[in-house]
Order: sequence, then C-alpha cells, then structure tokens
Amino acid sequence: MIITNQARSYAGRHWKGGEYFAFAGNPTDDWSQEKLAPKDKVFTVEIGDDAPNGTIITCRTPIANTGRVRGYPSIRHGTYENGVPEVAAAPRQIRDLSRLEYEFALDYRAFVGGDANILFDSFLLRDPANSKSKAFELGVIPMPASGTGSHAQKNGEDMGTFYDRHGRAWRMSLFKKADGSLYLMPIPMDRSFLAGAIDQLEMYRWAIGRGIIGCDLWYTGMALGLEAIGGEVQMLVERWVPVVG
Repeated sequence: MIITNQARSYAGRHWKGGEYFAFAGNPTDDWSQEKLAPKDKVFTVEIGDDAPNGTIITCRTPIANTGRVRGYPSIRHGTYENGVPEVAAAPRQIRDLSRLEYEFALDYRAFVGGDANILFDSFLLRDPANSKSKAFELGVIPMPASGTGSHAQKNGEDMGTFYDRHGRAWRMSLFKKADGSLYLMPIPMDRSFLAGAIDQLEMYRWAIGRGIIGCDLWYTGMALGLEAIGGEVQMLVERWVPVVG
C-alpha cells in the first residue's frame, strides 16, 4: 500500500496496522512557511506486508539551502500526535518505564540536491488524553542533514555531551518552542549511523537529571521518518523494533 500527502482524502494519507500507524502529511501543510504549491511537496510512504520493516519513505521537494523542514512523512509506533493505531498501548509515565529502546537498520539515498534529517521523534505530554498538552519533544537524529549541526549550535542551548551505554557521544541541544514546550535534539558527535540501537529512556533520564523535565510526564508513542529539507531523498526501513516496558 502507498499513502501520499497528495491524496484528497485522509484515507489516502494514512495507514494503520497493529501497533503501527503511518502518515504522509497533508497537501496544505506549510511547515517551512515558503508557500510552496502542494504539487512541489510530494511525500509517499510505501507500506509492505511486514511493516514497519520494508517501509519506504520518499520525499520530493525543490532543491534548497534554507535548512527549513518541509514535512515529516513517518511510520509510527503507539500513539503519536493524533495518529492512533489499531492496537494502542496505554500511556506510561516516565517514572514507570523500565525500557524504552529500539533497534534499527535503515538504507538512505539522497539524489541530486537531496537533503533530510533521519528523525526518531516523540513527545511527552502533561495530559495523556490531550495530544496538545506537549511539554517536551525528543528528536533523536542519527543522521542529520547538512546544516542541522550548525543550526543546533547557532540557535539551540548547548546542554553538553551525553554518552549512551554503547559508548556513543551525542551533542545535546535544547530549544524552547513557540508554545512554551522544550525540544531536545541529540546529534552524534562522531559520525552518522544507519544501524544500531538507541536507548531512549536513558536520554529521558539524562534530561530529568539535569532538571530539564520531571518524571511525571506521559509517553504515548514515537515516530521514525524523514524531515524533508530539499531535493529527492528516500529511506528504506529494513528493520525497526521498538521495545516499551
């Protein structure tokens, strides 16, 4: 099945199966505030029989060097934003989680002028029944776009270095969003990687230890997708195994 942000109906823009949900975006979304015509922002998500494994996400937008994100087509686990899967897990407070991690293997291709962030994204909510009660967003970027690192250094607050249990060093940049919520962006300090494991719970605990968030916030789900910046890019999800416990 292929969903696309070009579809006129919502049914053609989303998919759900088991614990997973996919969303390609809306044709009128204007994330970058460039007023691009819908035909100039084409996002597709191809879902296979073994989803999320085998999912192919493709983005086609005009080549640009603005660094602005134009959309985020994604495959999701649990409840993320307003996307509720067929099998929705109960929300969990951070203090009650013992595991929140995922293994993954991705293949990424950028064609002429193609640029994007590979992003694992999740929100923590004040009220699990209200998706708009966002207090904190964690955007883990194992492979950043060409200008993401410099953007983080210029516009974010440097929170130092986080070393995960695999020995990988992450630069932690904190942003305050217009709605008052906080956004923490971890980027690898050494090099990008397309396969491995990420323990998201230890990143949350790191943020709690530095007083950025409290342990009473609610986790409901996460997303894996491409933050489209320019040109044509494509990502194949060879394997993605989220574990929440």
